Amino acid sequence: MKALVLAAGKGVRMRPLTSDKPKAMVLLKGKPLLEYTLKELEKAGIEECGIVIGYHGKKISSYFGESFGKMKLKYFVQAEALGTAHAVSVAEEWLDADFVVGSADVIVEAGLYRELAEKRGFAAVVTVRHDDFPERYGVVRTSNDLVLGISEKPREAGKNAWVNAGIYRFSPAVFEAIRETKKSKRNEFELTDSIKVLISKGKRVGFVQLKGGCMDIGDLRDLERAEKSELDFLSGF
Repeated sequence: MKALVLAAGKGVRMRPLTSDKPKAMVLLKGKPLLEYTLKELEKAGIEECGIVIGYHGKKISSYFGESFGKMKLKYFVQAEALGTAHAVSVAEEWLDADFVVGSADVIVEAGLYRELAEKRGFAAVVTVRHDDFPERYGVVRTSNDLVLGISEKPREAGKNAWVNAGIYRFSPAVFEAIRETKKSKRNEFELTDSIKVLISKGKRVGFVQLKGGCMDIGDLRDLERAEKSELDFLSGF
């Protein structure tokens, strides 16, 4: 199975660290954020990984080259920051079967990618997790083994609500959904909106629960917490 990692972000909330490099190349414990995601994908048995680059993208491709361990790397340029759905679409011709989507700044353990690789029979699979402040994220409504909908940053969300962790498995059906996706209020094409299109068409959208460690690094405070973290997958290579 192929993987696609989104690494085109400017990292505005991490300035001045990102004034001359992409967010994916910000150092955590002496290594670029992206390196942790690539490490876990390779451990999960992914053989080919595409990386979507944009802002200062050559700093990523020149650093990592054409492979990471046994995993082949291929780069796709998102010339304009038009959102996560648009970022996935730039690799459409390369993604000819089901694939997983990860992020340079959401670091999860290899076990999650293995679970996604085994979750067959869905047009999309969303990774969900619990959070103390679910109203800050996309809240996922589920029933049995299906996702019924996603509400972006609702004003009220119960403490037991599932939130979207931003890690996915997609079938090629997602590309038609992306073409039907309209721009969000942020003037971007969002993957969550593409998933809603799939649901509206009666496609099966499943979910997996994030059980292992997760480090979602959105700003400098998150990076500071990650530096102090003793999670196993953030230590040693």
